[in-house]
Amino acid sequence: MRMKGTGITLGKTYRDPVSGFIGIATSVTYWLHGCARVELETGGIDKDTGAIKPVSVYFDSDRVKNHEVKGGPDLTGEAVMTKSAPITGGAMDSFDPGRSVDPRR
Repeated sequence: MRMKGTGITLGKTYRDPVSGFIGIATSVTYWLHGCARVELETGGIDKDTGAIKPVSVYFDSDRVKNHEVKGGPDLTGEAVMTKSAPITGGAMDSFDPGRSVDPRR
C-alpha cells in the first residue's frame, strides 16, 4: 500500500476546527486502509492535585489546520535537537541486558 503525505510537520501547532482543540503534533500514524491520523498534545491541569499532565487526542490528518502561535517556542528541527537540551529518558533508560534483541524470541 502506498502512503500519502499528510503535510503535517511534527512539532508545529495545529487546531481541529470541529472541536476547537489546539495542540502540538507529536505523531502521525497510517492505518491499513489509507487513513492517516495525527496526534495533537497539550497540557491539562489535574483538578485534584493542580499538576500539569499531558492530554493527547488523535484526529484525521486532513481535518486539522495549521495554528500559528506568535511568540511560541519553536519545537521543530535544530531548535529542539541541541546539546544543551536535557536528557528526557527514552528507550535506552529501560534497556534490559538480559532481554533478547531478536524480535522473534
